[in-house]
Amino acid sequence: YYSLINNPAIEWRKIVTHFAKGFISTVKKDTESRLDGGDNEQITPTCMVIDDTMIGKTGKKMEFIGRVFDHCAHKYLLGFKILTLGFWDGKSFIPLDFSVHQEPGKEKNRGLKARELRAQYKKDRKADCASTTRIAELSANKIEQAIKMVSGAIGKGFIPQYVLADSWFITDGFIKSIVNLGRKRKGRIDVLGLMKGGRKVEYQGKIFTTDILPKIFQSKIKACRRMKCRYLMINVTYKGTPIKLFLVMMNGQTTWKLLVTTDERLSFVKAMEYYQIRWTIEVFFREAKQDLRLGKCQSNDFDALIATTSLTFMHYIVLALGKRFDCYETMGEIFRAFKDKLLEQTLIQRIWALLEGIYLNLLAALGVDWELFFKQVITN
Repeated sequence: YYSLINNPAIEWRKIVTHFAKGFISTVKKDTESRLDGGDNEQITPTCMVIDDTMIGKTGKKMEFIGRVFDHCAHKYLLGFKILTLGFWDGKSFIPLDFSVHQEPGKEKNRGLKARELRAQYKKDRKADCASTTRIAELSANKIEQAIKMVSGAIGKGFIPQYVLADSWFITDGFIKSIVNLGRKRKGRIDVLGLMKGGRKVEYQGKIFTTDILPKIFQSKIKACRRMKCRYLMINVTYKGTPIKLFLVMMNGQTTWKLLVTTDERLSFVKAMEYYQIRWTIEVFFREAKQDLRLGKCQSNDFDALIATTSLTFMHYIVLALGKRFDCYETMGEIFRAFKDKLLEQTLIQRIWALLEGIYLNLLAALGVDWELFFKQVITN
C-alpha cells in the first residue's frame, strides 16, 4: 500500500478524471434508458465550482510543508491549501481536480525555522514523472491554476454553463479567461460569484466605484420579499467586460454585498439561487474531511498526500453515484408520474431551504453577514 501511494510515477489526476467521466456516463446512460426526453430535465444549470480548503498537519518534517493562512480560524496554521475544482451536473456534485499549494511567507521560509526546513523529508524524483508537475503547482498562483484546471476539465468534456467562485477568485483576469474559454469552444460559459467592493466600473460612458452606486441609483433599488433584502440591479462594463451587478443588502445589515455575473439575462432571484450551488463544495470539504479522512494521511512523502487525496475524491464520486440512484432518480415506469413527490430533495435544494429558513427568519434582522453565516454553518 505504501509503495503504491508513495510512487511518484502514478498519474492520479488522470485516474480521478476517469472516475468523474464514469460517473457522468453512467448517470447519462441509465437515466436516458429509463426516462423520456421530457422527464430528463435538470433542476439547475451545470456548473463548475472552484474553492480551496485548509489541510492541517501536526508534523513539520513532512515534505514541502509550511504555514498557511486559515480564513476560518483567522491565523496561520501548519499544513497546505488544497485548491479544488468540482462539477455540478444539475443534481449531484463531484470533484474533478485539485492542486496542493503552500505559502512562502514574508521571509520566504514558509513560516518555519531554518533547522526545521533542513529536517524535512526529501526525495529524488525523475524530471518527467507525474509528481514533478504537482510539485511545480505548490508555488503557482491559485487564480491562474484555477483557470488552468477549468480549461483542462472543459477539454475532457465537462462543459459548464456557469463557473462559480467566491470573492477571492472573481478578478478581471479570471472573468476574462473563463469567458474566452466559452468562446473558444463556440459556446458560452458565464461567471457568477461575489466580488470585493471598491471596484471601478463603467456605466453609460462614466466611471463609478461600486461602493457609491446605491447612492447614485437609489431610485432603482428594489425590495425582494422572498430573500428579505433590498437589491440594485445594473448592467455595467468592468475593465472591458460587460457584466451584471447585483448589490444586495439583507434586512438588518448596513453593508452591500456585490454579486456579479457575465450572464446579463439572469434575474436577481435566479442569480441568488444559482450562487447557492457554490456551497456544495463546502459540503464536500466537510464530508471528505469528516467521513473520508481527507488530509489525515501521516506520511512525510508528498506523493502520499497526492495519492490519498485522489483516493478520497474517487471514494466520494462512487458514493455520490450510489446516492444518485438511491434518492435522485426514478426507479421504473410505475413511479414516473409521481417522481416530483416521491424523490428526496437533492443536496442543493435541502441546503438552500434549510439555511435560507434559518437565516431569513432568525438572523437577518440581527445584522448577521449571510456569506459568513453560510460558511460557518457548513464548515463547523
